[in-house]
Amino acid sequence: MATQTRPGLTRTFWCMAMKIILYSYYLLLSVQALVVQTPSKVAVQSGETAFLSCQYTCNTVGVTDTVVEWSRDSGSRSEKVLVNDGSIRRYNPRAEWQGSTESCKASITMASVETSDTGSYKCDVLLLPMYNEGQSSLQLWVSNRPEGTTAIPTATSSNTALSSWTEPPPTSVNNIPVIIAVSVILIVVVVIVVVLVTVCLRRKGKKQTQRRNADKMKRLDEAATLAPDTKTEERRKSGENEESQSMEMKSFEDF
Repeated sequence: MATQTRPGLTRTFWCMAMKIILYSYYLLLSVQALVVQTPSKVAVQSGETAFLSCQYTCNTVGVTDTVVEWSRDSGSRSEKVLVNDGSIRRYNPRAEWQGSTESCKASITMASVETSDTGSYKCDVLLLPMYNEGQSSLQLWVSNRPEGTTAIPTATSSNTALSSWTEPPPTSVNNIPVIIAVSVILIVVVVIVVVLVTVCLRRKGKKQTQRRNADKMKRLDEAATLAPDTKTEERRKSGENEESQSMEMKSFEDF
């Protein structure tokens, strides 16, 4: 016998499935690739203040804390310049924080730059608690100031536009394991929910079938109890007939 499910149970199942899908979409949004952008080059003259611009995507949900780290690549090692994890730590005394995590800006300035400051600088952004990380690098060029000119101590940067990714940013690679893990977990959860709902529906249908069969058997037993026993009735009538015939014979003999 096929198991019949009630419309209410079907609606409950699909409602639960939609909630899982929406929650899955929310989780995938929270681990989407973080894009960090910086100018490809910043050119200034010695003695000036260089503005190192950095900004990152703001549409990531569920972010509670942001950690920004500026560092300089010096060959085989990296030197920290400034770190902002809620409190600002300057590893280079000429570096100043000019960003705002509320507006997703992580820029800094370098005062009184020298030709020795020329090099590659990296802006690294980490979003918590999902550990969504992204980074971008720029090249700082510091040239000697011509003789007879005075340095202007103002923030300066080149007119080079923010570099835009024509290929997936490095963070998309970093997030692939996280996205895969979340996707696998969500698939497992959906499968478990489907199995549990299916088992519950089958058990409920089986109980309903057993209850209907029990009610049917009960009605049959009641009908059998109320119905007259045909053989007993026949034996009773046969006994009455024999007794009547015996009395008639006795009366005839007496006569």
